[in-house]
Amino acid sequence: MPILEATVAQGGVDMILIAPTAIDALVTPLKKFYDQGIEIITVDTFLGNGDYSVESDFSFPLSYIGSDNEKGGREIAENLARMIGEKGKVYVNSTNPDVSSVNGRVKGFKEGIKEYPNIELVGVDYNMDVQQKATDQTLAALQKDPDIVGIFATNVFSSQGAYQAVVNAGLVGAVKLATWDATVDMINALKKGQVDLVLAQKPYEIGYLAVEWGYKFLKDGTEIPKAVIPGFKYFTPDNANDPAMDEFIYK
Repeated sequence: MPILEATVAQGGVDMILIAPTAIDALVTPLKKFYDQGIEIITVDTFLGNGDYSVESDFSFPLSYIGSDNEKGGREIAENLARMIGEKGKVYVNSTNPDVSSVNGRVKGFKEGIKEYPNIELVGVDYNMDVQQKATDQTLAALQKDPDIVGIFATNVFSSQGAYQAVVNAGLVGAVKLATWDATVDMINALKKGQVDLVLAQKPYEIGYLAVEWGYKFLKDGTEIPKAVIPGFKYFTPDNANDPAMDEFIYK
């Protein structure tokens, strides 16, 4: 917020594109900018429940441009369930409980995994975007429940931390690992057989669309959809070496 406030104080700001780091805590600060005549587009994460089409305290942004995280969480649950034979214990490592993106992923995963009565979710930990903490938490979870057979890691730090924990514990293959965010490291791990599924968002497209829609609005008042949702791509052992998938790796 100090960076934003200092920038706005210099004048000439007509629009802010921002990935809010909190669902509720940034509503009031961003509303102050909006009340000064500055338009807001939230990118990758949103305020409140993200539904800007309904009048509310947090509906002032022009649009949310980003992934449908709940949908992704449900799809991860379905895929992980299939990989573990629809039975056994699973664990989730996430980042920050007040950020809309990972909140949605965890919520969607919980909803999806409920469809499988023989699967038990044994815990969700939050590493606060610290990769080493994700490793430590995952190792602790594996020690507490040595019969865990599946793990969902919800972002870059969770994925790389959980992956390292599984490798360190000597459980590659025995524990199926579904991760979110297609970093070079995670795709390499998938190719080595150390990770089983990687969900790739489309961050380039999300950023591009935010600028494109923002420009159109500022230029001639073009109405922006209240939500713009690019889809996902899934990396699996079957397509990890396909050149057509290279554009979805975060480079």
